[in-house]
Order: sequence, then C-alpha cells, then structure tokens
Amino acid sequence: IEAIYEKGLDQVKLTDVAKQAGVTTGAVTYYFEDKDALLIAAFEWSCNAHLEEMISADSESLLEPFLVALPVNRKQRRQWAVWLAFSVRAQTSKRLHRIYVDHYRAAEQTVADILGITDPEHAKQIAGQVVAAMDGVGLCATLNAAQWPLDRQRDALTGLISGVLASEQGRSTRK
Repeated sequence: IEAIYEKGLDQVKLTDVAKQAGVTTGAVTYYFEDKDALLIAAFEWSCNAHLEEMISADSESLLEPFLVALPVNRKQRRQWAVWLAFSVRAQTSKRLHRIYVDHYRAAEQTVADILGITDPEHAKQIAGQVVAAMDGVGLCATLNAAQWPLDRQRDALTGLISGVLASEQGRSTRK
C-alpha cells in the first residue's frame, strides 16, 4: 500500500514493494504473480480494513460507522489511494471489475447490516446512497487532502447522509 501510494500504480515495481516491505523481490514474486495480483491484495486488505472499522465503530451513533472510514489519517489516505488506483484499473480489466463489484456488494451489505435493513431491495437503495456518499467524500479528500481536512469530510458526509439515516431511523421505529 505504501509503495503504491508513493510511486503510483503505473510507476511502482515489485522491487519497490519488496524494498518497502523489507523482503527480497523473490519473496514478493513468490506470493504475487504480477502487479495486478499485488493490487488485488492491497485493495482487498484496504477494503476489509474499512469494513472492519465501520463494524467496530460506536454503535450509539448512526453516523459514526460511516465517518470512521473516511481518509482522515495517513493510513486511511493510503488505503483510499489504493482504492482509487484499483477503481481506475477496474474500468479496463474484467477480472478487476468483478472484484470491484463484489467489494461494492459487500460494502452495501455491511452498511445495510449496520442500519439493520433486512429487505434486499430497500437495503440496496439505502446502502447504495450511503456508500456513494462515502465514495464521493473519500475521493475528494484523497485527491485534495489539504482542502479536505477531517472537519470538512465529516460535515460533508453528515450533510449527504443524515437525511437518509433519519428516514431510516424513523422507518425502523414505525415497524
């Protein structure tokens, strides 16, 4: 993740990854057949870390699980940069596109689970809105971190999803 962030996906070499990890290039090529395999591993690790952060967040607040996954620190900015590199590459690779779609479904399901939505169609609609808002704020903050500090990210995401969450909370209390 660090090597991809520092060099960019197009410029990073497996030797850069090996150097960053403190291992030999042979060790890297033993586990990763090519750059795409490395990117897949970095993407999956980053996405799983975000989902775990969301699941582990303070459950007292409906917003907090979504706010904790924003790129507000060095580690998260690098993870988001990997997500962005993967997303761009997934446009032209069927293999990466399938992985991206699978991840997106998992993210939507995680959001639906956090919100307690069990109806699949409703979950897809509401969770899709939350994930899309997170993606938008995360993209802005990843590409322009200086203009998107923590407070601006939190305010933007809150503004984008608070209505959705409020209506969802009202819906669950009416049941």
